[in-house]
Amino acid sequence: MGSLSYILGQFPVSQWVGPYLPDVTGSLVSFGALLLFLRVWRPRHILGYGGVELDEVAAAGPDLPRLSAKEVWRAWMPFIVLIVVVVLWTGPWSPLPKISWLLLKVTGISSISHKVTDVEFSFTPFVGGTSILASWLVILLFVRPQPAILKRKRQIIPTF
Repeated sequence: MGSLSYILGQFPVSQWVGPYLPDVTGSLVSFGALLLFLRVWRPRHILGYGGVELDEVAAAGPDLPRLSAKEVWRAWMPFIVLIVVVVLWTGPWSPLPKISWLLLKVTGISSISHKVTDVEFSFTPFVGGTSILASWLVILLFVRPQPAILKRKRQIIPTF
């Protein structure tokens, strides 16, 4: 279920939009499909760490409060902004990735085939990575985090 929905979200984007978003859209479609699937199906046995079976009360945890529509929107908004900005910026219809500020070209003779070959470098600053940076800046306008949060280093604590 998860793999099929991942491919259904990834394939169309990779074929008709571009190489920058397939993993994001595949993950989001897979997440949504599994969420819907788990609304109708419950496993008989819930296994915890090490394969130890948990009872249903312990697995459910404390009663979690329902999220408001505003909280759900705030959770999904960064993904929506990312997808919209990157699709508009890098899609086949956009002229931005074609803008080049510098073109370096060298012609040489191959030592193997003894034929003339060209090598060129084109500095195109408005490609995929720049669109992701731009989407991050747009997300900051929506989220408006405090400056202390932006300066704070994230500490990753392994949980196993």
